[in-house]
Amino acid sequence: MVRFAVVAVVSLAGMVPGFASSQVPSGSVPGLGAVGSAVATASVSSSSADPKAEIVFDVVSVKPVEEKHNGHMSDPANGDGILITNSTLNEIVRWSYKLGNGWRAEQFHGAPKWFTIDNFDIHAKVADADMPAWLKLSDVDRRIIFRKALSDRFGLTVHFQDVDMPVFYLVIAKGGLKIKEAKPGELSPYHFHQMGDPNTPLTGRGLTMRPVGPGGRWITVTQLQTMATFCKDLLNDEVGRYVIDKTGLTGAYNFTLDYAPESMLANARSDGQSSDPAAPSIFTALPEQLGVKLESGRGPVPVMFIDSVHQPTAD
Repeated sequence: MVRFAVVAVVSLAGMVPGFASSQVPSGSVPGLGAVGSAVATASVSSSSADPKAEIVFDVVSVKPVEEKHNGHMSDPANGDGILITNSTLNEIVRWSYKLGNGWRAEQFHGAPKWFTIDNFDIHAKVADADMPAWLKLSDVDRRIIFRKALSDRFGLTVHFQDVDMPVFYLVIAKGGLKIKEAKPGELSPYHFHQMGDPNTPLTGRGLTMRPVGPGGRWITVTQLQTMATFCKDLLNDEVGRYVIDKTGLTGAYNFTLDYAPESMLANARSDGQSSDPAAPSIFTALPEQLGVKLESGRGPVPVMFIDSVHQPTAD
């Protein structure tokens, strides 16, 4: 029986759950530019009061996958651990650290080529004696615990640092804001489910996209979205740079954004379709529809530095 003891990890500090902020000297990183002084580092505690401290995985099975298909990562509420299918280590790390799709490729430093290519099935099973404690943990705490398995099987160690890079700043446009703050818990009047069923609303805070015609035109519907999460959930992945919210808006908003993502336009062109001439770019849509705009500049971008990683040890 292989048992992976898990130490307690401190709670959210800044952007990454389970990491605390400490100070290191400022400097520069080849190929990345100036490095800020804030670095997120793993922190442990010996406190037995923490319910995560003594939870262990009985078995962590890691199997390479040759035939690639859509992967899945989950920690079922009533499950016996973490189940991951057909996913790259890049995708697994994004999930475990709650980085999301908005964490751009340049925000990973030091990753080997196979990090984004090789797929794996992983089942991390919690010891029977620890199941009562496991079932009481939050999703965030479970993902924090799973990082120990990544360290044991992939030799993964990381730290986070801010690096000076080209960015976009999201600011209020000249004509002023064109959307209104939502009331607490208010559902979006534009809501629809990710599968496109207009009778199945989004629940809680969310963002979803769907095509609205040929030629690369899409509509994005947001519900209870802050400008900071809008940058993280959509804009970082759409505009070619990390986006920093400078609107000063702290409330949550329900809105739609009708535009043509450049990636979709490229796909439409490659399929021989003509682009929709009425579909604006996201740079045009933001000020026209929301009353915010993107301004080019430089700023601190959080980067995950991969200090060590290797192909997984055999089961």
